[in-house]
Amino acid sequence: MAVEIKILGERNTGTNYLEKLVKINIDARILFGAFPRRFNKWPLKYEWLRDAYFNITFSHNLGWKHAMAPSFDELKLSKNNDVVFLTLSKNPYSWLLSMYKRPYHFGKKLRSFDDFLQTPWKTVGRERHSESFANPIVLWNKKNASYTKLSTIAPTINLRYEDVLSEPERIIDTIKSEYNLQRRSKQFVNLENAAKKQDSDRNFDYYRDYYLEERWRSYLSDDQISFINDNLDFKLLEHYNYQKL
Repeated sequence: MAVEIKILGERNTGTNYLEKLVKINIDARILFGAFPRRFNKWPLKYEWLRDAYFNITFSHNLGWKHAMAPSFDELKLSKNNDVVFLTLSKNPYSWLLSMYKRPYHFGKKLRSFDDFLQTPWKTVGRERHSESFANPIVLWNKKNASYTKLSTIAPTINLRYEDVLSEPERIIDTIKSEYNLQRRSKQFVNLENAAKKQDSDRNFDYYRDYYLEERWRSYLSDDQISFINDNLDFKLLEHYNYQKL
């Protein structure tokens, strides 16, 4: 059976970009991790249907791409015997700003970034975490901790969004070499345009500059950084080679 790839990453971490990058450069099937597009415009009151979809199809696709990484027991339910996991993490400070701008599935109007940082995050069923998170910083901690644990029980490459932006071809070569996969063509192909339609005014160079030069730092106050640091898991921060602000 051919190798299949499952991509996991929290919302606003670049999973769409990574998925498209892998799809156009590596000859492997990517397990579906998003809700079928024809249902995307359903209002929040139908979230239970989205949850049911991923519950029913879990053995085939290993669930929602933004969920907690599957446990050892959950992996036993999979009908896919040769799966490689790619997890994607993003600097927690910049990620929080991205999540505030687009708080998918939050369901609450936010007054400010400070309000966002201090508000509990209510999970959806397909997230595979039964309790709400104390705040979005704890959400970052828990999701990324689950990716590190996944790497101890299944073939996994833990990737950082910033590294994918910095050296996308090297990342593709790493994935290919690690699991003996084939390139779709000899020449590497990058995505120069934004992966999402709503970001059509931005391109690859914009994202490289914004994240690699850390332009986002100017949007964080000292008090906000202090609150974030009070809630961050610094061992996890060090594991992913991110620097404390």
